[in-house]
Amino acid sequence: MKAAAVLLALLLTRTSAASDEACMVLVENQPPTRADIDGPGSFGPLHETMSIGCLDYVEFEKTSDGNRARLVDHTGRVHIIRPGEFVGENSGQVAEITRNRIAVVQVVRGASGEYAEVRRYLFRRDRDDDSE
Repeated sequence: MKAAAVLLALLLTRTSAASDEACMVLVENQPPTRADIDGPGSFGPLHETMSIGCLDYVEFEKTSDGNRARLVDHTGRVHIIRPGEFVGENSGQVAEITRNRIAVVQVVRGASGEYAEVRRYLFRRDRDDDSE
């Protein structure tokens, strides 16, 4: 329970995407081989390719077919995502998009060795927040 509280505190203090040096790029840009056809990037450009800490949530849009969000990665590239899409590491999948945050469910291994689903959040960056 204490670990969950520490994790929540870390997630709530995050304000913007990490710098290039701190950003954890999980795979290099290279064409997939037959052996890794279901590996990083196979379920979308943000699947297992970078940490969600490398993304800024910058815009919300409500459409007739559901909510979607615009994310900007640490290189400045814009990505549009919808619920159900894969984002980040640990098989992260977008569970919910609201005006203020995106909930991503990841599968992580706990201290006891068992796997569990955890929710991680990306909070929308204020338009007036141009710091960094």
